Order: sequence, then structure tokens, then C-alpha cells
Amino acid sequence: MKKFSGVLLSSDIDGTILNSDNLISKRNLEAVTYFMENGGSFSVATGRSCQTYEIVRHLFPTNAPSILANGAMLHDYSTNQRLGMFGLPLDGRLVVSDVLARFPEVTCECYSADALYLTEIFEASRLHMDYIQVPFYVYDEQVVPGNALAKILVTSVDTELLLRVRDYINETYSVLSAFLSTRYFLEIMNKDIHKGFGVQKVAEFLGISPEHTYAVGDEENDITMIRSAKIGFATGNAVATVKAAADVILPDHNCDAIAALIEQLDALYSKMPAVAEV
Repeated sequence: MKKFSGVLLSSDIDGTILNSDNLISKRNLEAVTYFMENGGSFSVATGRSCQTYEIVRHLFPTNAPSILANGAMLHDYSTNQRLGMFGLPLDGRLVVSDVLARFPEVTCECYSADALYLTEIFEASRLHMDYIQVPFYVYDEQVVPGNALAKILVTSVDTELLLRVRDYINETYSVLSAFLSTRYFLEIMNKDIHKGFGVQKVAEFLGISPEHTYAVGDEENDITMIRSAKIGFATGNAVATVKAAADVILPDHNCDAIAALIEQLDALYSKMPAVAEV
């Protein structure tokens, strides 16, 4: 049995495995390849939906199902099979209408499994669309599948405004959770669905014990998987709340953080027999 058989490592993408140039470094790439060649299961856990994940998927190798939309979508790209869709537990159109009535300066990006819908586009979402370069539809309540939304992404260049939206959602909707994924993006999700949930589901799918799951990230939407992992890692560029939640602080994402993490796992599993899958 190989050294990392029965071990799952889940990594955030932006600000974690990718550097400031949105590329994976040579050392990180070599480390991930080494981890997989020695039996490890490597997955990414991202706030990106299936649409926006496509533009970066080719940048790094994986051999385990991908955790998308903060855990709302699980997809096995080796078989091109959707393993799960865990969307909003209420009609998302009602939430969008409420948010826009109270905070008309924001844009709502509504993600279903197959499409992206945008309300009036202000600066943050315009920049986002320019970056991701994926097709989208103008928001129309008659067209949007309100009961089949994975998440709502609220965007603004005003972080303080997003924090007010966050507080309003968390105080008003008991079945929803709102949190920042960057200073310009506020995620609105099913309260019971998050990256930690996604990592748990992938581990169950692969038959891997929670005692051999590891996770790394940099933003608030990574906290659940960092806390649920056997050892949770934060990159050096992570926000303060993520560092506080982590067991280990790595170098920042421009200094081969994933390679440093896998070096630690290599040392750890060199001291013990290869683990068996449950």
C-alpha cells in the first residue's frame, strides 16, 4: 500500500493553490503530483460554481471529486458525473428581491447547476464577468429556477456594504448563511451546506476516514473545512479569522504553500504505516 493511500487533501483554489498570477507554481504542481502518485486523494474545494471552475480546472491535477459552490455542488470529473446538488432551501428569487429592495447598490449573481443570472451589473460584477468570461443571462424572475439555485453571490466594491447585507441575511433567514469569500463577494448559501460538508461527502464517497482528511484555505468560506479536518491549514495570506481557525499556518500562496503542506504530510506519514481505507 502506498504512503498516502486513504488520505484526502482538499485545497481552496484562489489565494491558496493559485498564486497572485492565478497560476500554480512548479513546486506546488510537483508536490501535488507526488502526493497523488503515492496514493493520496487530492480534491479542490472552491466557491466557484461549475461554470466558473471550468476556466481554471486545467491548471492543476486532481484525482478526487471537486467541491464546488462552497459544497453545494459535488462533481467527479474523472467520470463527468454530478455526485450531488445541495442548493438553497427556499425560493432564491424571494431572497434576491429582498436584498435588492434593501440594498439597491449591489448586484446579485444567481447560480443554478447549469446557468448564471445577473441582476443590474455594477462595478464589482462587471469586473467579475470580465475576469471569468462565462456566459450569463439577465436576471428575470420568470426564467430563474428559484428552487434550484446553488447559491447567490452578492457583489460590491464596498466591503462595509456587503457586511451589512451579511448581517441582515444572517439575522433574517434562519435557513441561510451569508459570509465573505473575498472583500468584494458575499456568498449566500443553505446554512447546512459549506465546504466542510463537501469534504465530508467526498471522504465518504472515497471511503476515507475523517482521521485522515486535511484541508487548506485563505478566506472565511474555508473555515468550516479547516475546522472539520484532522489538521487544518491556513496560507500565510489568509485573513485573521482563518488563521485563528487553523492548526498550522503555511507560507503565503506566492511561496509554495501547498508544497510546504505536503512536505509536512510526507514527514507525518513516513512515521506511520500506510493507512487503510475504511
